[in-house]
Amino acid sequence: MKADAALIRRIEQSEAENLSRCLGPAPAEYRRIAGGVAGFRGDGDFCTQTVAIGVDGAMTEADWRTLDEFYAGKCTAYEFKLSPLSDAADRRRIVLRATDITEFETILVRSLADVPALADVVIEPIPTDMYRAYMDRAAAWFFPGMDHAALGDSIYASIVASEASLFGIRDGDQWVAGAALTIANGVAWLTGGAVDPEYRRRGYHRALIAYRLREAARRGADIAAQGALAGSVSQTNAQSNGFSIAFTRTSYLLPGEPA
Repeated sequence: MKADAALIRRIEQSEAENLSRCLGPAPAEYRRIAGGVAGFRGDGDFCTQTVAIGVDGAMTEADWRTLDEFYAGKCTAYEFKLSPLSDAADRRRIVLRATDITEFETILVRSLADVPALADVVIEPIPTDMYRAYMDRAAAWFFPGMDHAALGDSIYASIVASEASLFGIRDGDQWVAGAALTIANGVAWLTGGAVDPEYRRRGYHRALIAYRLREAARRGADIAAQGALAGSVSQTNAQSNGFSIAFTRTSYLLPGEPA
């Protein structure tokens, strides 16, 4: 799938729409700035970030003031996902402000015009009253050694606010694999894929991808997207399931109070 400026803009603005949905009501909040969204949900929360700011051209001084005033006094730092469509002067300004680089992220995309056949694995929707229990388990698979209670709170809040759908695979009454699907502006985001370490190498991850692609097409989306760390196993898995790289971007850590 060819990634031109129009596709990149659509993907990033879809992601920005997802961020705004995830934040939901106060105390979380967001601002729309220069084609994108700046979000806040507490110091260190993964939703305290910006997406797609600058996709429509150079930021004005009013845009910069809005961004600075939004984060001032709220947090010590926030993550700025630098759009590949951003203006060169804005890129320099971000780099000069940054205190760190948080990640290099690859965004992958594929058409839903033709989707893979379903695997011979029983996949079913996870009931909403089981979301929190599932989140607690999945957080441990993804982030060993972290405060899973706090992380589970944040992920659960995002899933509920964004009205994402969760699908899983069970062994008896225990969920052993699962993944999420969110659709915004016709773009289906495949996120949160996780398999209990004891159940890996059984094709569950691939089965969950195929299931969500078909479900996304059924719901009217025409493309699917997902993010992965550049060069990671997740990126390789996505490419083996028909995704191609649309773009790679850098995320910077910016201080909440500009110098």
